[in-house]
Amino acid sequence: MGVFATSTDVADRFGSELSPDQVKLVDARIADAEALLMTEVPALSAGTSGLPAITLANAKRVVCDAVLRPLRNPAGLLSERSGPFEVQFRASAMGEEVYFTPDQLALFRRKRRVGVIGVSGPSWLAV
Repeated sequence: MGVFATSTDVADRFGSELSPDQVKLVDARIADAEALLMTEVPALSAGTSGLPAITLANAKRVVCDAVLRPLRNPAGLLSERSGPFEVQFRASAMGEEVYFTPDQLALFRRKRRVGVIGVSGPSWLAV
C-alpha cells in the first residue's frame, strides 16, 4: 500500500481486474513512482499530513498515471503504421521505466508571479 495511491486506485483507472501477479507488479511500481515523486517534489516527502486535498488528489493521479503507462504499453510503442510497415518505439523511457511528464510535475510547482514595473515619463510630459 502506497502513501498516495494503492493498487485498487490503479485498477479502477485501468478499467479491468488485475491479476495477482499484476497486483504485485503494481504495488512495486507504486513504491517506485512515489519515491520518484517525493524526490522531484520535496514538499511531498513529509507524507500526507498537512497537505491540501487537491495536492493529495493530484499526487494520486500522477502516481497512477506513471504506473499505468508501462502497464498499458509495456513495449514502449510510440507509433505504428500499417501501410509501409513502420513501428516506432520511444527512445527514452522505454516501457518498463516509471517517469513523470513535465506537465505532471508542474502541478506541484508553485507558480511565481512576476510583477511588471510601470514606467512612465516625467509628469510634465503628461505621458
